[in-house]
Amino acid sequence: MPIKTNDYSIKFNQYDLIKHIQKNTHDEFIKKIIGIDNIRYIYGGLCYGLTDRFLVNAYKNKEIAFIQQLIASFNVPPSPSTHHGLSMNQREQHLYYKNKAYFNELFHDIFKAQFNQNIFADLQNTIHQFTYPPINKKEEIFDYMNRVIDKNIRKIGISKKALKPYIHQLKALLSQVNKAIRTPSIQSSTIENNTNFQTFIERVKYSCLNPQKNGISNNKIKLFFYYSAKYLAKEVLNKTIIYNEITGASYSPKHQDIKDYNIDNHKETITLKELKSRIDKATNERKVLACDLCNKDHAMAIIVQPLPYNNKIGFELFDPNKGLLVTNKKRNFIELINRIVNKKNSNFIKNNNGEKCIEITRRFIINKS
Repeated sequence: MPIKTNDYSIKFNQYDLIKHIQKNTHDEFIKKIIGIDNIRYIYGGLCYGLTDRFLVNAYKNKEIAFIQQLIASFNVPPSPSTHHGLSMNQREQHLYYKNKAYFNELFHDIFKAQFNQNIFADLQNTIHQFTYPPINKKEEIFDYMNRVIDKNIRKIGISKKALKPYIHQLKALLSQVNKAIRTPSIQSSTIENNTNFQTFIERVKYSCLNPQKNGISNNKIKLFFYYSAKYLAKEVLNKTIIYNEITGASYSPKHQDIKDYNIDNHKETITLKELKSRIDKATNERKVLACDLCNKDHAMAIIVQPLPYNNKIGFELFDPNKGLLVTNKKRNFIELINRIVNKKNSNFIKNNNGEKCIEITRRFIINKS
C-alpha cells in the first residue's frame, strides 16, 4: 500500500524550505553566516538537520511547535521595498523583521546539523580516494605524507571547497601523531585528552607503525589516512552532539550498551521487528523512546511518550518529505512505519538474512512523567 499524504497530521516538505532558501541566496544572513560556498550542501536535502532539531526540541515538548513555526516562517511577507510596490507601515516592518530573524535562527541550527552530517560523509569519501605519488629517495615519511596531503588538497574542486579546511587538519593531526608516538608520556595537549583521539592513536600504534615503533610504516600510509578520515569525521559529528548537549540534550546509551553499534559511523542497525519491540517496551513501561530512523540517504524521527494530560501514549513520526504524524493509536503509527520501510525500492540496508534494517544515529534520553 503506498504511503498516503493524509496519514500526516501536519504536512511538511523539506523542498519547500530549500526553494525558499534558493530564492533568497542574496540575503546577507545566507551570504555571511551560511556562506555561499556551503549553500550547495542544502540542495541534496536537509533531512538530517531537520530530524536533529525535531528531536532536540522534544526535550521542551516543543517538537510539534517547531514544525508549525518553521512552516509559518515561510509565510513571511515580501521585504518592505517590494511589498506590492508600496512601503510598509511600522507594524508591518516590525513583523517582517521579527519573522525573518526567527526563520534565520531556526534555519541556522538546521543547517549546522545538516552541514556537519554532510561533511562527516564527504570528508571520509575524499580522504579514502586520495592518490599517492611515488615517494622520493631519502624522503622522510613525515615529509612524504605532508606532500600527499598538499597534492590532494590542490585536487579538490569548487564543489568540495568547504572540505579544504578539514583536509588541512590532517597536517596538524600528523604532527600530533608523531608527538604521541615519540613522547607517549606527554598528555599536555587538549586533543590528546580527547577519547576519540586516544582511540585513533591506539589504532595507529597497533596497525600502522614501522618495526622500530618510531614512525608510520611505508606500507601503512594508506591505512593511516583511512583511520585519520574516521577520526576527523567523528570530530565533525561531535560538534552537533556537543551543541545539542549544551542545550540540554542527553544521548543514550553509551556505545557498550548497543549490540550492533558501529563506532566509526555513529550508527546502530536494527530490524523492523526489533524496532517494534522497543516501541512495545516504551509503551508498556510508559517511557519515552526518541530516535531517528535512517536509510541510506534519508533521515526521519519517531517519538513514543506518555501523554501528560491523560493515561494514553502519544506516537509521533516525522518524515521531512511528508510531514508529521501525531496520534495516540499505536496501530496507525506502526502501520505507517511498516509502509515506509517495506515500500518497494525503499533504500533501507539489508542484513545477511535479507531483512530490511533501520539505522539509528541519534537516540536520546528524555524523562517525562
